[in-house]
Amino acid sequence: MATEQELKRIHNLVLKAYSAGLYIKAARLSHKGAEQAEAAGKIKEKVSFLFWEGESLGNVDKEQAMIPLLQAATYQPEANPADTYNAMTSLIEISISTRPAASTRNLISQGRDHLRRMGKEVWRHKLDHLEGNLETACFNFQQAQVCYATAWEYYSTNSNYPSYTEASHLSRLCENSFYLQDKTACADWLAELKQCNKKLEGDKQRLNQVLILQQRLLGEAGEKTVYLAQEVLKKSDSIERIDTNVPALRALILCGYWPLVEERIAATKWDKNDFNDMLFRADKHLLRALATLNLPMQDLELNPIIEIRSLAQPNCSHCTKAEAYLAKAVEFYRKTGSIAEKEDMRLMVSAYAETVQTRLEQVKRLQRYISEAKT
Repeated sequence: MATEQELKRIHNLVLKAYSAGLYIKAARLSHKGAEQAEAAGKIKEKVSFLFWEGESLGNVDKEQAMIPLLQAATYQPEANPADTYNAMTSLIEISISTRPAASTRNLISQGRDHLRRMGKEVWRHKLDHLEGNLETACFNFQQAQVCYATAWEYYSTNSNYPSYTEASHLSRLCENSFYLQDKTACADWLAELKQCNKKLEGDKQRLNQVLILQQRLLGEAGEKTVYLAQEVLKKSDSIERIDTNVPALRALILCGYWPLVEERIAATKWDKNDFNDMLFRADKHLLRALATLNLPMQDLELNPIIEIRSLAQPNCSHCTKAEAYLAKAVEFYRKTGSIAEKEDMRLMVSAYAETVQTRLEQVKRLQRYISEAKT
């Protein structure tokens, strides 16, 4: 039977593995700790291990993560209320990407009620942050920024456990400023992100990711951007996480690093049911057509309307290659459109289908341009 000292040793190993981004190892250690805590009749420690097992698995397999999280989120008087609350917020995080928006809003409301009953409303910043994530998923970027700013305000006055990291809050404010195309806000939040304490490997990644977004927002994608993107891709290989690093790949495309992009795409396991993954795969073909036609490269996330400005007519060979890329883009956009319909229905919005439709209109514009160039 495990002693308190042995359980503490396992817990420290879990935290060490999680901090290093070794999520599978952290989950395995947590599962072992939960079993030993249960055998020893230590419910408080068992719930804590169950939370860390679910939190770790959430980075690699969300469905599997729900099993220990649901157990940890079930009220038990012996458990640490922070662990129970953390399990609840992790379930909400999964819900944002899998369940209807109304269901997720209800879970967030239940979380707020739970904090009121416990007299722990100072912990609300996690829920504010998650509400921001939900608004972002719904393309409500203005409202998301309000939620993230509120989360940061409450975190700043009570950053004790349970909480997200300082870098998690600041990076979200930076990322959302990118989507709002607010250069001043992005720069201000980035300055704070640079100064904050970054203990986790994931926090260090966040800084480089935001630096890339800032350079894209300023239209300054260049050699520094390439270096940062390569660093993000290299470091992500050492972190066990579901992350296709689409923003870094978009930055490399803007810099014309096609061989590296193609190599990375070929080596990446893409989720055929994920909107962002599939949209990027389609955008890549559209942008490859632009490059083939010697048209200006464009950041489709910041301006999806393609500017057709060419100093010289493309030759027949370039037109043929571009047509092949556009045909592939249409194939991927149609697949993405099916996902978009489901996401719009799940989140009660129309933004996903509208995004795909706008991209398809750009394909048609390029096809007309090629047709005119051939005549």
